Amino acid sequence: MAPLSQEVIGQLNQVGDQWQVQMIDSPCKRPSYWCYGCACPCCFTYYQRQELLEITGEKYICCAGLFPCGPLDQPQDEKCLVLEVCCCLGLALSGNRWMLQTRF
Repeated sequence: MAPLSQEVIGQLNQVGDQWQVQMIDSPCKRPSYWCYGCACPCCFTYYQRQELLEITGEKYICCAGLFPCGPLDQPQDEKCLVLEVCCCLGLALSGNRWMLQTRF
């Protein structure tokens, strides 16, 4: 991957805010969340998506709408989130990350 130019870096820095806790600092600054995420990633991902849906007021869509094909782009019963985090943890995490990046 090519390095970013200073112009692009400047534009990216003007968009959004800094994270309250950077990822590298999370084990020391938020050890409970970090341990929870490491020990039980499925439960943590479920909790995080529930919190994101509550904050945004959105309905549950599989993988946060990353794959808008067939029935996956329609709101589903939130019980399907259990299946998502257990069967497709990587996609569920990607969906949470995408929600965080595009909404906050």
